[in-house]
Amino acid sequence: MSCFSDVSEIEKLKDAFGRVVFYLEEKGMAKAPFQEAVPEAVNEVEKEIAQLKAAPPCIPPCGYQKESHYYRCSSCSIMDCQLPIDCPIQDIHKLEGDATFLNCEVAFQTSSDRTFRWKFVKDLRTEELFLFHDLNFGVNPSLLIRPTLGSHHGTFACELEEENDVVVRKYFYVNVTEKRLGNEKKLQEMFKAILNSPPESVQEAVVVNKLPSLQDLMSQPDYLRKRGVIVLILGITGISLLVTLAVLSLYRWATDFGP
Repeated sequence: MSCFSDVSEIEKLKDAFGRVVFYLEEKGMAKAPFQEAVPEAVNEVEKEIAQLKAAPPCIPPCGYQKESHYYRCSSCSIMDCQLPIDCPIQDIHKLEGDATFLNCEVAFQTSSDRTFRWKFVKDLRTEELFLFHDLNFGVNPSLLIRPTLGSHHGTFACELEEENDVVVRKYFYVNVTEKRLGNEKKLQEMFKAILNSPPESVQEAVVVNKLPSLQDLMSQPDYLRKRGVIVLILGITGISLLVTLAVLSLYRWATDFGP
C-alpha cells in the first residue's frame, strides 16, 4: 500500500501508470518477450512512486483529516483516517471566580478558511447536540470565561468548520465549584483530619490500695452476714468484760487505801 497526501500526487501516480501502459504497448509492438517487459515496467513505476510525497499520519482520537487521505493501490481507492468527528469530553474543574480558557485548535492541519461555532448546555455533561444552544460564531478558535460563575457549570461544544462542513467537534465539561461549597469542603476535610488523628498516649493510672474504713465496711451490702454478726457480738462482749474488770479493779484499789 502506498500513501499520497493530495490530488496532485494522485495525478502524478496516474501519469506514471499511463507511461507504463504506453511502455508495455511499445514492447508488445516490438514483439519483446512479455516476461522481460513487465518486470521492467514494474521497476519504473516503483521508482516514480518512491518520489511521491507521503501523506501525513492520522492523529487520533478524532477529526476529519483531509490531508491524511491516502491512495490504496491494491483497491485503487482513496482512504481516510476513519476517525469520528466528535472528540471525547474533556473535564475541566474550576473554582468560582477563576478564569476558564477553552481552545478549539487541533493537532492536524486545517485550512486557513475556517470558522468556529461555540455551543453550551447548562448543568449537563453530554454530547447530545439537540440540548445545546448557540453562543457565538466566528474565526476565533478560543473562548475565555472570566470570571467563571456557577451559571457556567455545564458542557461547552466547539465546531470547527471548513466550507460549511464540520471537520471536528470538541466538548468541554466545566465543573464549577462555588466558593461557599469550597469553604464547606475545607471545613469537612479539617474535621475528618481531627477525627482521624492518632490518639495521644494515655498515662497508666496508679491505683493506691488503702484499707477500707469501718463505715465503708458497714456500708457494704453483704457486711451483716451471719458470721459477721457473731463476730460483732463477741467483740462487744469482750469490750464489756474488759470495762467491768477495770471498774472492779479501781473499786478494790479505792477500798484498800480507805480509812
